[in-house]
Amino acid sequence: TRFVVGKNAALYAVSPNGSVEGALQSPNQKVYWGAGNCQSARIKNPQESLALSWIHSGNVVQFVGYTLDTWHGFIGWNLRHALLSSERPPLAEALTQTFIATEHERQRLEAYRQQHRLPMSDHEFGKAYDQAAVTLYGKSSLDVRVGKENATPLFEKSLTSTKKGDTTHYTCTLKTLRDETYIQAPVVYLIPQSPSAKRVVRSSPDLDYKIIDNAVIFNTSDVITEQGAPKLKPRALPKDLEWTLELEARK
Repeated sequence: TRFVVGKNAALYAVSPNGSVEGALQSPNQKVYWGAGNCQSARIKNPQESLALSWIHSGNVVQFVGYTLDTWHGFIGWNLRHALLSSERPPLAEALTQTFIATEHERQRLEAYRQQHRLPMSDHEFGKAYDQAAVTLYGKSSLDVRVGKENATPLFEKSLTSTKKGDTTHYTCTLKTLRDETYIQAPVVYLIPQSPSAKRVVRSSPDLDYKIIDNAVIFNTSDVITEQGAPKLKPRALPKDLEWTLELEARK
């Protein structure tokens, strides 16, 4: 069965033989995430919009998609790493993590390109393209998560915090669960309230990380040169690899 936008922007179910089964009116709330669906979030007008039809006819409460052609697809596909991580964050938070990861990777490619005097590649431009092309419709405050019984995560991830006075101690951990784990996007830990002063207490010796205003980022790939231009190459991480970073932050 496939769905098409018909009269009055309603969704209609169409059977494999082409017959129309009827308009879709669903009482169950849903989330739409079209990782590779080109222009699924484009709103041409109210009568020709897949996104609005799913929202009004299919009872979709959050819709993530591309307003343009998917092309690069870094955010669309790699949202899964945040969304399906062991902490199972809400969809909007997972998308925020993925946007931060994407900009971080764009900056790494840019720095490598400038250092080695290489031309800009589609891999770098694509990260900027994705940030302009991907959008979320719906209330970002909705607590929409993937159930833990529905998928096995690639890795365990946790962020814990303890507060003492005006100082908060954060511990970021990651542990792989499978052999040759490839994490296509860096792992992002959101730090609330963007503390002004930060100090690393301890980190795993083989951990490559970056700390920004509102997040800690674990790198899971290396920047290499391929066909004369920079490219990201995800690392093959062994099973039971553990990374830890402890951070003190002060307002």
